[in-house]
Amino acid sequence: MIVECHSGYEYPEYPQVVVEEGTRTEIIRVAAEWLSEDGGKHFQVILADGRTLELIYTPHQGQWTAIEVVKV
Repeated sequence: MIVECHSGYEYPEYPQVVVEEGTRTEIIRVAAEWLSEDGGKHFQVILADGRTLELIYTPHQGQWTAIEVVKV
C-alpha cells in the first residue's frame, strides 16, 4: 500500500490518496488525527469509494499500515 501525502512543515502533514494493488483512491476527508505514544501518526480518513480507514504512519520504519474501520 502507498499513501500519497501533502507535506508542508513535516511528513506526513495529511494523506491525500491511497494506492492499493495499483488502484488509486482519493481521500475526501480526514475525520480525525492523533499521535500514539510510540510516535506513530494516525489518521482516520473517508475514501471516495465510501470506506473509512485508519492510516498509521510509523516514522522509525517509514511505513504505512491501514485498518479498515467497520461501522456498526
